[in-house]
Amino acid sequence: MRNRKRTTERGKTLAHIMLRAAREVKLNNKSIRGAGTDYDIPEKTLRRFLQKVTDEELYGTNELPTTAVGYIKNRQVFSDEQEKQLEEYTLKLSH
Repeated sequence: MRNRKRTTERGKTLAHIMLRAAREVKLNNKSIRGAGTDYDIPEKTLRRFLQKVTDEELYGTNELPTTAVGYIKNRQVFSDEQEKQLEEYTLKLSH
């Protein structure tokens, strides 16, 4: 099972596409189902994203949302930057 083949396309919707669909729903009064069909996003996924996304993201000009989209690391104790610093520190101590 070295090269597992992906069986579904779940969790692969890009963040800027999710934000574009959310803007269609909120700003252009498009239905959630209609926007989901147009952007190939499941209805429930778009509903969940609309609950999480802030008004600043919807009405702003940013292309990428700050809200997480797709699968994220759960129970991450350190941020990526902190983890890198910790790694460098332990390597420095070992030499």
